Amino acid sequence: MLFSIISIAVALVGITTATVVPRANTSIDSVQLPAKTVASLSENNTFLENLAPRQNGDLVISMLQKNATLHYIKDPASGRAELTPIYTFPNANGMLGIGEVSKDTFLIAMHEFESFLNPYPHTGAVWEVKFNGGGPKDFAVRKVADLPDANMLNGMAVIPPTCSGRRFQGLASVLIADCLQGQLIRLDPSTGAHEVVLDVPELHAPDHSDFPTGVNGLKIHKGYVYWTNTVKLTVNRIAIDSDGYPVQNATVQVFDISSWGGALDDFVFDEKDNIWGVNSLTNIIYVLYHGTSPSSLYTTYQSVAGALDSLELPGPTAVTWGTGRNDRHILYVTTSGGTVQPVNGQQEPAKVVAIDTSSLQK
Repeated sequence: MLFSIISIAVALVGITTATVVPRANTSIDSVQLPAKTVASLSENNTFLENLAPRQNGDLVISMLQKNATLHYIKDPASGRAELTPIYTFPNANGMLGIGEVSKDTFLIAMHEFESFLNPYPHTGAVWEVKFNGGGPKDFAVRKVADLPDANMLNGMAVIPPTCSGRRFQGLASVLIADCLQGQLIRLDPSTGAHEVVLDVPELHAPDHSDFPTGVNGLKIHKGYVYWTNTVKLTVNRIAIDSDGYPVQNATVQVFDISSWGGALDDFVFDEKDNIWGVNSLTNIIYVLYHGTSPSSLYTTYQSVAGALDSLELPGPTAVTWGTGRNDRHILYVTTSGGTVQPVNGQQEPAKVVAIDTSSLQK
Protein backbone atom coordinates (compact mmCIF):
# COMPACT_ATOMS: atom_id res chain seq x y z
CA MET A 1 0.00 0.00 0.00
CA LEU A 2 1.38 3.39 -0.93
CA PHE A 3 2.17 6.10 1.57
CA SER A 4 0.07 9.22 1.43
CA ILE A 5 2.01 12.47 1.63
CA ILE A 6 1.03 15.55 3.57
CA SER A 7 2.77 18.91 3.84
CA ILE A 8 3.95 20.26 7.15
CA ALA A 9 5.77 23.39 8.18
CA VAL A 10 9.53 23.68 7.84
CA ALA A 11 11.10 22.62 11.14
CA LEU A 12 14.39 23.30 12.85
CA VAL A 13 16.10 20.61 10.80
CA GLY A 14 14.56 21.43 7.41
CA ILE A 15 11.78 18.83 7.51
CA THR A 16 9.19 19.51 4.84
CA THR A 17 7.05 16.39 4.52
CA ALA A 18 5.76 13.50 6.58
CA THR A 19 4.92 9.99 5.44
CA VAL A 20 1.74 8.48 6.86
CA VAL A 21 1.67 4.72 7.24
CA PRO A 22 -1.73 3.02 6.76
CA ARG A 23 -3.77 2.62 9.91
CA ALA A 24 -3.00 -0.08 12.44
CA ASN A 25 -6.28 -1.78 11.64
CA THR A 26 -5.34 -5.46 11.70
CA SER A 27 -6.25 -6.85 15.09
CA ILE A 28 -4.97 -10.14 16.46
CA ASP A 29 -7.27 -11.84 18.95
CA SER A 30 -6.79 -10.39 22.42
CA VAL A 31 -4.98 -12.37 25.09
CA GLN A 32 -4.76 -11.92 28.83
CA LEU A 33 -1.20 -12.35 29.97
CA PRO A 34 -0.65 -13.19 33.65
CA ALA A 35 -0.40 -10.02 35.74
CA LYS A 36 0.20 -9.51 39.43
CA THR A 37 0.79 -6.57 41.72
CA VAL A 38 4.44 -6.18 42.70
CA ALA A 39 3.95 -3.43 45.28
CA SER A 40 1.37 -0.76 46.06
CA LEU A 41 1.22 2.57 47.84
CA SER A 42 -1.16 2.93 50.76
CA GLU A 43 -3.14 6.04 49.77
CA ASN A 44 -5.63 6.90 47.03
CA ASN A 45 -5.10 9.97 44.84
CA THR A 46 -1.53 8.89 44.17
CA PHE A 47 -0.02 8.71 40.70
CA LEU A 48 3.15 6.84 39.75
CA GLU A 49 4.34 8.32 36.47
CA ASN A 50 7.41 6.51 35.17
CA LEU A 51 10.01 3.92 36.03
CA ALA A 52 13.50 2.81 35.04
CA PRO A 53 15.43 -0.33 35.95
CA ARG A 54 18.83 -0.38 37.54
CA GLN A 55 21.32 -2.84 36.11
CA ASN A 56 21.00 -4.90 39.31
CA GLY A 57 17.29 -5.39 38.58
CA ASP A 58 15.88 -2.87 41.07
CA LEU A 59 13.36 -0.23 39.92
CA VAL A 60 13.52 3.56 40.31
CA ILE A 61 10.08 5.18 40.12
CA SER A 62 8.88 8.76 39.70
CA MET A 63 5.68 10.10 41.27
CA LEU A 64 3.45 12.75 39.66
CA GLN A 65 1.00 12.98 42.56
CA LYS A 66 0.87 13.67 45.49
CA ASN A 67 4.40 15.03 45.64
CA ALA A 68 7.84 14.76 44.05
CA THR A 69 8.96 11.75 46.06
CA LEU A 70 11.23 9.27 44.35
CA HIS A 71 10.31 5.65 45.09
CA TYR A 72 12.33 2.47 44.86
CA ILE A 73 11.61 -1.24 44.56
CA LYS A 74 14.37 -3.62 45.52
CA ASP A 75 14.30 -7.00 43.77
CA PRO A 76 10.83 -6.65 42.20
CA ALA A 77 10.73 -10.34 41.23
CA SER A 78 11.22 -11.54 44.80
CA GLY A 79 7.54 -11.78 45.73
CA ARG A 80 8.08 -9.58 48.78
CA ALA A 81 8.85 -6.25 47.13
CA GLU A 82 7.87 -2.89 48.59
CA LEU A 83 7.53 0.64 47.23
CA THR A 84 10.01 2.57 49.36
CA PRO A 85 10.12 6.39 49.33
CA ILE A 86 13.76 7.49 49.26
CA TYR A 87 13.87 11.23 48.48
CA THR A 88 11.53 14.21 48.07
CA PHE A 89 12.81 16.90 45.72
CA PRO A 90 12.62 20.60 46.64
CA ASN A 91 10.71 23.21 44.61
CA ALA A 92 8.64 20.56 42.82
CA ASN A 93 5.52 18.55 43.55
CA GLY A 94 5.50 16.20 40.56
CA MET A 95 8.03 14.14 38.59
CA LEU A 96 7.76 12.79 35.07
CA GLY A 97 10.33 11.26 32.70
CA ILE A 98 13.29 9.29 34.00
CA GLY A 99 16.30 7.73 32.29
CA GLU A 100 19.63 6.10 33.14
CA VAL A 101 22.49 8.14 31.64
CA SER A 102 25.36 6.15 33.16
CA LYS A 103 25.50 3.05 35.32
CA ASP A 104 23.33 3.76 38.38
CA THR A 105 22.96 7.44 37.43
CA PHE A 106 19.47 8.66 36.53
CA LEU A 107 17.99 11.92 35.32
CA ILE A 108 14.45 12.91 36.35
CA ALA A 109 12.28 15.74 34.97
CA MET A 110 9.97 17.63 37.31
CA HIS A 111 7.79 20.71 37.85
CA GLU A 112 5.86 22.59 40.47
CA PHE A 113 2.21 22.02 39.53
CA GLU A 114 -0.71 24.33 40.24
CA SER A 115 -3.13 21.52 39.32
CA PHE A 116 -3.02 18.27 37.39
CA LEU A 117 -1.10 18.73 34.10
CA ASN A 118 -0.94 22.46 34.80
CA PRO A 119 2.59 23.43 35.89
CA TYR A 120 3.45 26.84 37.20
CA PRO A 121 5.46 28.75 34.56
CA HIS A 122 9.25 28.50 34.61
CA THR A 123 9.40 25.60 37.09
CA GLY A 124 10.81 22.90 34.81
CA ALA A 125 13.98 21.26 36.11
CA VAL A 126 16.03 18.12 35.68
CA TRP A 127 17.83 16.49 38.59
CA GLU A 128 20.35 13.68 38.80
CA VAL A 129 20.25 10.76 41.23
CA LYS A 130 23.45 8.75 41.48
CA PHE A 131 23.40 5.48 43.42
CA ASN A 132 26.70 4.58 45.02
CA GLY A 133 25.96 1.14 46.43
CA GLY A 134 23.86 -1.95 45.96
CA GLY A 135 20.70 -0.69 47.66
CA PRO A 136 18.50 2.39 47.80
CA LYS A 137 20.08 4.13 50.81
CA ASP A 138 23.41 5.28 49.40
CA PHE A 139 22.87 7.93 46.73
CA ALA A 140 23.57 11.57 45.91
CA VAL A 141 21.39 14.14 44.17
CA ARG A 142 22.19 17.31 42.26
CA LYS A 143 20.25 19.69 40.07
CA VAL A 144 21.41 19.35 36.47
CA ALA A 145 19.55 22.30 34.97
CA ASP A 146 16.55 24.56 35.18
CA LEU A 147 14.50 24.60 31.97
CA PRO A 148 12.38 27.72 32.50
CA ASP A 149 11.12 27.90 28.90
CA ALA A 150 9.63 24.40 28.95
CA ASN A 151 5.88 24.30 29.52
CA MET A 152 5.77 20.69 30.70
CA LEU A 153 8.64 18.22 30.56
CA ASN A 154 7.37 14.69 30.05
CA GLY A 155 8.90 11.68 28.29
CA MET A 156 12.68 11.23 28.37
CA ALA A 157 14.88 9.18 26.02
CA VAL A 158 18.56 8.49 26.59
CA ILE A 159 20.82 9.06 23.58
CA PRO A 160 23.08 5.99 23.28
CA PRO A 161 26.55 7.19 24.29
CA THR A 162 29.51 7.13 21.92
CA CYS A 163 31.84 4.29 22.77
CA SER A 164 35.52 5.05 23.24
CA GLY A 165 37.43 1.79 23.04
CA ARG A 166 35.56 -0.63 25.28
CA ARG A 167 34.30 1.93 27.81
CA PHE A 168 31.52 4.46 27.65
CA GLN A 169 32.73 7.88 28.68
CA GLY A 170 30.81 10.45 30.75
CA LEU A 171 27.06 10.92 31.03
CA ALA A 172 24.78 10.29 28.09
CA SER A 173 22.70 13.20 26.83
CA VAL A 174 18.91 12.92 26.66
CA LEU A 175 15.95 14.07 24.62
CA ILE A 176 12.98 15.32 26.64
CA ALA A 177 9.46 15.89 25.38
CA ASP A 178 7.75 19.20 26.14
CA CYS A 179 4.23 17.85 25.76
CA LEU A 180 2.42 21.20 25.96
CA GLN A 181 4.61 23.13 23.50
CA GLY A 182 5.17 20.17 21.18
CA GLN A 183 8.96 20.19 21.21
CA LEU A 184 11.91 17.88 21.76
CA ILE A 185 14.67 19.31 23.96
CA ARG A 186 18.22 17.98 24.01
CA LEU A 187 19.97 18.17 27.38
CA ASP A 188 23.65 17.51 28.13
CA PRO A 189 23.72 16.52 31.82
CA SER A 190 27.48 17.10 32.09
CA THR A 191 27.07 20.83 31.43
CA GLY A 192 23.35 21.52 31.81
CA ALA A 193 23.27 22.92 28.27
CA HIS A 194 19.93 22.41 26.54
CA GLU A 195 18.24 23.38 23.28
CA VAL A 196 15.10 22.68 21.27
CA VAL A 197 16.07 20.32 18.44
CA LEU A 198 12.67 19.49 16.93
CA ASP A 199 9.38 21.35 16.62
CA VAL A 200 6.99 19.88 14.05
CA PRO A 201 3.21 19.48 13.84
CA GLU A 202 3.48 15.76 14.69
CA LEU A 203 4.69 16.77 18.16
CA HIS A 204 1.77 19.15 18.81
CA ALA A 205 -1.72 18.54 20.12
CA PRO A 206 -4.53 19.74 17.83
CA ASP A 207 -5.43 23.39 18.17
CA HIS A 208 -8.01 24.09 20.88
CA SER A 209 -7.79 20.54 22.21
CA ASP A 210 -9.45 19.94 25.58
CA PHE A 211 -6.48 17.72 26.43
CA PRO A 212 -3.46 19.67 25.19
CA THR A 213 -0.89 16.89 25.52
CA GLY A 214 0.77 16.13 22.20
CA VAL A 215 4.13 14.31 22.31
CA ASN A 216 4.09 12.04 25.32
CA GLY A 217 6.07 8.80 25.48
CA LEU A 218 9.57 8.99 23.98
CA LYS A 219 12.14 6.34 23.08
CA ILE A 220 15.29 6.09 20.94
CA HIS A 221 15.58 2.84 18.99
CA LYS A 222 17.93 1.82 16.17
CA GLY A 223 18.72 5.26 14.84
CA TYR A 224 15.29 6.84 15.31
CA VAL A 225 13.56 8.79 18.02
CA TYR A 226 9.99 7.54 18.44
CA TRP A 227 7.16 9.32 20.21
CA THR A 228 3.47 8.90 20.86
CA ASN A 229 1.06 11.75 20.26
CA THR A 230 -1.70 10.88 22.68
CA VAL A 231 -4.40 13.19 21.34
CA LYS A 232 -3.69 12.65 17.63
CA LEU A 233 -3.62 8.86 18.15
CA THR A 234 -0.30 8.34 16.42
CA VAL A 235 3.14 6.85 16.89
CA ASN A 236 5.84 8.81 15.08
CA ARG A 237 9.53 8.57 14.34
CA ILE A 238 12.36 10.52 12.74
CA ALA A 239 15.97 9.56 12.02
CA ILE A 240 18.57 11.03 14.37
CA ASP A 241 22.35 11.12 14.33
CA SER A 242 24.65 9.70 17.01
CA ASP A 243 24.38 12.91 19.05
CA GLY A 244 20.57 12.83 19.09
CA TYR A 245 19.97 15.57 16.52
CA PRO A 246 17.39 14.93 13.80
CA VAL A 247 19.08 14.20 10.50
CA GLN A 248 19.06 17.14 8.10
CA ASN A 249 16.05 16.95 5.75
CA ALA A 250 14.77 13.84 7.50
CA THR A 251 11.12 12.86 7.18
CA VAL A 252 8.71 12.28 10.04
CA GLN A 253 7.01 8.92 9.66
CA VAL A 254 3.53 8.74 11.18
CA PHE A 255 1.89 5.49 12.25
CA ASP A 256 -1.86 6.03 12.50
CA ILE A 257 -3.35 4.00 15.38
CA SER A 258 -6.69 5.79 15.53
CA SER A 259 -8.75 2.85 14.24
CA TRP A 260 -8.52 1.16 17.64
CA GLY A 261 -8.56 4.26 19.81
CA GLY A 262 -4.82 4.04 20.26
CA ALA A 263 -4.29 6.87 22.76
CA LEU A 264 -0.91 5.52 23.80
CA ASP A 265 1.14 7.12 26.55
CA ASP A 266 4.48 5.51 27.38
CA PHE A 267 5.90 2.50 25.54
CA VAL A 268 8.93 0.26 25.22
CA PHE A 269 10.46 -1.90 22.49
CA ASP A 270 11.17 -5.61 22.71
CA GLU A 271 13.98 -7.51 20.98
CA LYS A 272 11.83 -8.02 17.87
CA ASP A 273 11.16 -4.24 17.52
CA ASN A 274 7.54 -4.64 18.64
CA ILE A 275 6.11 -1.74 20.66
CA TRP A 276 4.49 -2.46 24.03
CA GLY A 277 2.44 0.58 25.04
CA VAL A 278 -0.04 1.68 27.69
CA ASN A 279 -3.44 3.20 27.09
CA SER A 280 -4.23 5.09 30.28
CA LEU A 281 -7.83 5.73 29.26
CA THR A 282 -8.80 2.11 28.62
CA ASN A 283 -6.54 0.48 31.27
CA ILE A 284 -5.05 -1.79 28.60
CA ILE A 285 -1.56 -2.80 27.47
CA TYR A 286 -1.19 -3.17 23.70
CA VAL A 287 1.48 -4.66 21.47
CA LEU A 288 2.01 -2.95 18.12
CA TYR A 289 3.76 -5.52 15.95
CA HIS A 290 6.69 -4.68 13.71
CA GLY A 291 6.02 -5.53 10.08
CA THR A 292 8.24 -6.76 7.29
CA SER A 293 8.12 -3.80 4.90
CA PRO A 294 7.94 0.02 5.15
CA SER A 295 4.26 -0.06 4.24
CA SER A 296 3.35 -2.61 6.92
CA LEU A 297 5.35 -1.39 9.91
CA TYR A 298 3.14 -1.29 13.00
CA THR A 299 -0.15 -2.03 11.26
CA THR A 300 -0.99 -5.10 13.39
CA TYR A 301 -1.87 -4.87 17.07
CA GLN A 302 -3.11 -6.89 20.01
CA SER A 303 -4.36 -6.14 23.51
CA VAL A 304 -2.49 -8.29 26.02
CA ALA A 305 -3.42 -7.19 29.54
CA GLY A 306 -5.98 -5.14 31.44
CA ALA A 307 -9.53 -4.09 30.61
CA LEU A 308 -11.70 -0.98 30.67
CA ASP A 309 -13.74 -2.17 33.66
CA SER A 310 -10.89 -3.86 35.56
CA LEU A 311 -8.69 -2.73 38.44
CA GLU A 312 -5.89 -5.00 37.24
CA LEU A 313 -4.21 -1.99 35.57
CA PRO A 314 -6.13 1.15 36.57
CA GLY A 315 -4.62 4.03 34.65
CA PRO A 316 -1.35 2.47 33.41
CA THR A 317 1.28 5.17 32.91
CA ALA A 318 4.62 3.62 31.88
CA VAL A 319 6.35 0.33 31.11
CA THR A 320 9.84 -1.14 31.27
CA TRP A 321 11.46 -4.55 30.98
CA GLY A 322 13.01 -6.30 33.92
CA THR A 323 16.81 -6.38 34.00
CA GLY A 324 17.32 -8.93 36.79
CA ARG A 325 18.56 -12.46 36.41
CA ASN A 326 15.07 -13.97 36.37
CA ASP A 327 12.72 -11.26 35.10
CA ARG A 328 13.83 -10.18 31.64
CA HIS A 329 10.51 -11.49 30.29
CA ILE A 330 8.57 -9.38 32.79
CA LEU A 331 6.99 -6.08 31.73
CA TYR A 332 6.73 -3.77 34.74
CA VAL A 333 3.91 -1.23 34.66
CA THR A 334 3.27 1.82 36.84
CA THR A 335 -0.31 2.96 37.43
CA SER A 336 -2.20 6.01 38.65
CA GLY A 337 -4.74 3.93 40.57
CA GLY A 338 -7.54 5.34 38.44
CA THR A 339 -6.95 8.79 39.94
CA VAL A 340 -7.76 10.62 36.70
CA GLN A 341 -10.41 8.23 35.42
CA PRO A 342 -11.85 5.93 38.12
CA VAL A 343 -12.71 2.38 37.12
CA ASN A 344 -16.45 1.83 37.64
CA GLY A 345 -16.28 4.75 40.06
CA GLN A 346 -13.42 3.17 42.01
CA GLN A 347 -9.90 4.36 42.74
CA GLU A 348 -7.07 2.60 44.48
CA PRO A 349 -3.53 3.47 45.53
CA ALA A 350 -1.01 3.67 42.69
CA LYS A 351 0.97 0.47 42.20
CA VAL A 352 3.50 -1.40 40.10
CA VAL A 353 2.30 -4.48 38.21
CA ALA A 354 4.34 -7.30 36.66
CA ILE A 355 3.10 -8.84 33.40
CA ASP A 356 4.56 -12.19 32.36
CA THR A 357 5.12 -11.97 28.59
CA SER A 358 6.90 -15.31 28.15
CA SER A 359 4.03 -16.90 26.22
CA LEU A 360 4.30 -14.21 23.53
CA GLN A 361 8.09 -14.08 23.46
CA LYS A 362 8.66 -17.67 22.35
